Amino acid sequence: MANTEPRDFVTDAPIDDASQDRFNRAPFAAQIARTIAAQRDPASLVVGLYGPWGDGKTSVLNLVERALSGFSDVIPVRFNPWQLGDESLVFRGFFETLAEALDANLLGAKERVGSLLTQYGGLLEPIPIAGSVASKVARATGQALSATSLGKLRGRIEKILSKSGKRVVILIDDLDRLDKSEIQTIFRLVKVAADFAHTAYVLAFDDEAVSAALAERYASGSAHGTNFLEKIIQLPLHLPPVSDEMLRLVTLETVDVALDQANVELSQPEVNRFASVFQRAVTASLKTPRVGKRYGNAILFALPMIGTEVNPVDLLLIEAMRIFFSPLYEWVRSHDDEALGHTLQGNLADAAKAIIKSGFEDATKELPAAEVRGAQTLLTSLFPRTESVWQNKHWPAEWEATWARQKRIASPQYFHRYFTYSIPVGDVPDTDVDRLIGVLETPAPDASDAMPLAQGMLAGGGEAFITKLAGRLDDPSPELAAHTALLLASVAAAFSDRSDYLGRSTMQRAARLMSKMFARVRPEDRFELAKTLVSSDESLPFTIEVFRWLGAANGSVLSPEQANVLGALLAARISDLWQNDNPFETLGRAVGASLHLWSTYGEAGAVKEHLESRIRGEADAIFALMASFLGQAWSMDTGVPLEPDFRREAYDAISRFVDPALIFATLQEIFGDSVGIGDFYEMEQLPAQERLAHQFGFIHRVAQHDKELRGPGEEASTA
Repeated sequence: MANTEPRDFVTDAPIDDASQDRFNRAPFAAQIARTIAAQRDPASLVVGLYGPWGDGKTSVLNLVERALSGFSDVIPVRFNPWQLGDESLVFRGFFETLAEALDANLLGAKERVGSLLTQYGGLLEPIPIAGSVASKVARATGQALSATSLGKLRGRIEKILSKSGKRVVILIDDLDRLDKSEIQTIFRLVKVAADFAHTAYVLAFDDEAVSAALAERYASGSAHGTNFLEKIIQLPLHLPPVSDEMLRLVTLETVDVALDQANVELSQPEVNRFASVFQRAVTASLKTPRVGKRYGNAILFALPMIGTEVNPVDLLLIEAMRIFFSPLYEWVRSHDDEALGHTLQGNLADAAKAIIKSGFEDATKELPAAEVRGAQTLLTSLFPRTESVWQNKHWPAEWEATWARQKRIASPQYFHRYFTYSIPVGDVPDTDVDRLIGVLETPAPDASDAMPLAQGMLAGGGEAFITKLAGRLDDPSPELAAHTALLLASVAAAFSDRSDYLGRSTMQRAARLMSKMFARVRPEDRFELAKTLVSSDESLPFTIEVFRWLGAANGSVLSPEQANVLGALLAARISDLWQNDNPFETLGRAVGASLHLWSTYGEAGAVKEHLESRIRGEADAIFALMASFLGQAWSMDTGVPLEPDFRREAYDAISRFVDPALIFATLQEIFGDSVGIGDFYEMEQLPAQERLAHQFGFIHRVAQHDKELRGPGEEASTA
């Protein structure tokens, strides 16, 4: 997997120097500073710097402050109203900040303006703006101050500022992040309490958010809030917009940083695919530098976690969906069947399309048309089968293998990785599979390297291991195919023979992969390799399954002569097992196949002789034999495995190797002469061995009755 060591994220820190200005806003900031510095009217000036969250207001305010510092007759003061609490604390904090700054800059004044400001702010009770219902009188140390007293104090402050020849510029940022009451407090402060002559304010905020806050207290409706704001702001300025191309460029630079730090390198086709989808799907939603940085940080987190275990372009795009279209992301995450297209087939297709369309519309209903189109592009690019909702397109089942090979999010094997940033339980890391194949591709693979890798991946189950390995070995070299076949034989004991609801087991899938590897081995080398595997001490059930998949009986991979030699070697191993061990425990579901191979390639009559001897000597062997031919059953409602009944097919299969009359007679000795009499399905309630005995007996009685009814030369019924 990729290196998950924490890396530096793309910070949202504002710039404070023109040399860092990527969006060419330094001239705009400089002009604001010149305009304020050139103001000759002593009246207080309020400049509003408007822009949405994340658009760079703080950076521009920093540049304005830096530019103001270049004027000798200007004193810039930064005030942060955050975390100051109620109105009184905000007022007191403001005047203390202003007092400290002015005392530091007006050292030659006869009277300390700072003490006057502190007195003014400390004694001032917030005064409502005209139009407010409230009307409070300022107080000082518990005694009312008259408007005349406040006026005199204000006059002394303004006189000092006038004599200094300085203009004080107070810069206040992030007003739109304050709660509504705090926003209202700041505007009372600016408009009434601190609108001294020879001052100016530069306030940076989202005008829509602030208008709504002011309207709630002083007017009704957002339009009235805007009108009220216009009475306070003398110079409203909107941040110059950043060009779409510049936003896109800066955002893609963060993508490059994330890819580099995660050690993920895109091929040129991958670069082209990402750039194309990003341009069509995301650009309309890329409105501020901050959202671009948030996207960069999202992929900076995700890529090191899982970047080498998924398709990196799909990871970049699904993270774009998470940042820019989060409701759609949440819908996809909780509707994997619909997104993957599992329900877009057959009679359910129309209903599935309606679900997808409804989910998409709900997730994008608040977006403008251009962004809705972008969201649709992103969804259909990641999940191609959803295209059928809007277009007459169909993606056949063959695409599943392609998407799995490419580690696409559209593959069920990989879908959940994109949302958990991890390898699901029971799955195996693709990097481990790649490392294993790298070892197997060497001229003489070292088992001490290959085996630990394979065994580690098999610890979570063999299904994912076989699936992933098969996906990587579409066209292996003859050497890689031979080495893979030997490895599969070495770890065969880990493959389960238990079938899933589709009737396939991990062992069968592994054996099928083995047969494909044999087909890729050079013809002149296949027979020797097959003899090595068949003669080894590795899993006999797996060897039997491989022999079946090789199509040895019809010579599809090996010649008939070679198949006979291999069959004889395999029959000898099978005979030895049946004679000297517990075949039912060792062979599991391969009991029937082993008897077939033994009878086909071994000594004539050996199977019948052995089974009859075993049945006479071991009563339990009868039940083990019958159980071996049961097969598997699954609930159609729940998919849970069921205990299968003993059917006619199993009876006929056993009858090929041993006389069923012998089994029936032995069962009668155990359960009595009535064995097999009664309703077949009522027998399902009996204990396991008794149920098997009665079902076998029932079928045997039917078979004997059929035999008596048949004429000479008629075949037995298999119904």
